[in-house]
Amino acid sequence: MAFLVGPAGKVADPVFRDIVEAKWGPQDEDTDVHAPFIDDNRDRGERGDEPTMSFGSGFTPSERRGISKKFLDDVGWRDHCDGNRITTTAGDKIEIVQGNYKLIVMGRQSDPGAAMGWEASGSHVQDFAGATMPGASVKVIWIQQAYLPTDTNKEADPDYKGGAWLLQNSTERVYQYSRYAGNFKDEFWGDLIETYIGSENPRRVGAAADDGTLGHAPDHYVAIQHDVDYDHDETVSQFFDGELKDFNWPKSITSLQKDDGQGGKWQEFPSVDSTSLPRGNPHIIERTWATAIDTRVGSVDWRIPEVYDSTHTKKHTIITNSTGAYLEDSAYGSATKHFNIAGGMYKVDEVYVGSGNATINTVASGAVVTNLTAPQITNSITAAQITDTIGSVNHTVVEVGLLTSLFLGGAFEVSLARRDGFDIWKNEFAVKAADVALQKQETALSDVKNSLTNQVRSLQFNQQALQWEAMSLQKKSRTLAYQVSALQVNLGAG
Repeated sequence: MAFLVGPAGKVADPVFRDIVEAKWGPQDEDTDVHAPFIDDNRDRGERGDEPTMSFGSGFTPSERRGISKKFLDDVGWRDHCDGNRITTTAGDKIEIVQGNYKLIVMGRQSDPGAAMGWEASGSHVQDFAGATMPGASVKVIWIQQAYLPTDTNKEADPDYKGGAWLLQNSTERVYQYSRYAGNFKDEFWGDLIETYIGSENPRRVGAAADDGTLGHAPDHYVAIQHDVDYDHDETVSQFFDGELKDFNWPKSITSLQKDDGQGGKWQEFPSVDSTSLPRGNPHIIERTWATAIDTRVGSVDWRIPEVYDSTHTKKHTIITNSTGAYLEDSAYGSATKHFNIAGGMYKVDEVYVGSGNATINTVASGAVVTNLTAPQITNSITAAQITDTIGSVNHTVVEVGLLTSLFLGGAFEVSLARRDGFDIWKNEFAVKAADVALQKQETALSDVKNSLTNQVRSLQFNQQALQWEAMSLQKKSRTLAYQVSALQVNLGAG
């Protein structure tokens, strides 16, 4: 299979060029595609010879390709068999290869792009298969800026120089079923862990290069802000130090190790063209049964500086069914809870306890604020007995709008302290009632005045009548006096 290597020179055997382009994409005419090993073109940092420790050859890319160009010239042994071949070893076998090793399996077909195999070069083992694992290890490149030693590292290990390998794996268009039985343990450390399921632009089968990538890191870039050569605060994120709700991926990054404008740098994580690959949003099913589940995020000794949890759904149902005790205990420095319900009625939270007691405790050293905003809010509480206990230095209740209270049973209220109140609407009604009462009193006084006026007029008429009667009596008295005088005259004469 020596023809898969190609002769020296920039114009390689077309068969090998097909293999390279099938795995890595179109290549320029000047690209040394004849270089048979992946490490011949592997990015090993700025000088091209990183890492300088024992697991690096120390050769620059041009030196690596120069050695590979002389592959055929330096051949010391060549095996070839026109038919089938069987090799057996009854005992142990050790093979030592000081250089690189590469295995190519055509799989009974002649398309070089569909070849399978694996390679051991540059202290890495990479495999590939055109069907189930197209480029299982797509790319391995060296990041010299990663995890640079701090002052503490230098004291603990003077030989530590920092750096890390960036490894991309890929499994495309595959149905994979994994089963695990036994005891398992996963441990993760580092500066950043990213997990993406689906995207904001899903397509069941990709028709464009960027289908199924909206919402992901752009062009599969990963942060490498590790240029810290001093002991830093371990509670501060080396990835993004602002508020998480304000974080957005950089819009465009066009070169390696480019400043993202937010104080960090980025390293290219090779993208995969989504065309003809599954890029739809999956139906996720999770079922868990266990004897116990212990989930903890942070601890009293090491608190997470910020947790941002955002959920956007068209319908959200949460059901907790506990046959035993249910305890929810929350302690906050300050707490704000908002429910904004638009449209129809949704049961936001449902807790069912078949037997026993359900206890919900909220303990806060600061303020607790609960805001409910909706066209209509209905609170329904049904119980044999309800006890509300409010202990506070100051208790303020503000009610805006029409308040209707209906008691279908007895109401008993006891106040052991002085209660002062002021109700704007009640006072307004009281003022209106006072105005009506004054108007009624004014009307009554007017009626009394009219009555008195009529009585005065009647008295005046009576006074005039009496005066006329007195004058009549005076006339009658004079007449009687004349008559008496006349009688006396008559009596004297006789």
